[in-house]
Amino acid sequence: MLSTGLLQFGAFNLGETVQPFRINLDLLPSYPEVLHHITTLSDDLLKNVHYDHFLSTTDAIPFGVALSLHTSKPLVYSRGGKLSPAYDLVG
Repeated sequence: MLSTGLLQFGAFNLGETVQPFRINLDLLPSYPEVLHHITTLSDDLLKNVHYDHFLSTTDAIPFGVALSLHTSKPLVYSRGGKLSPAYDLVG
């Protein structure tokens, strides 16, 4: 993940906190092998968890779609707008 730029180190402002690293999920579609590997690992972690849907942030939509297709579970995601939560979700 380091060589792809998916895992980045520095000072990243997230609201009122500063994080020393971030995972740049926007880049996942550029690395299909990594996306497939992360999707498979995530599915293994979720084997004993009951869930009906996945909920994704905007930057994680590619990962959410991959996991949704891999598990045949529906994906719900935010449009990222300023609408109230009931009207902002898609899916």
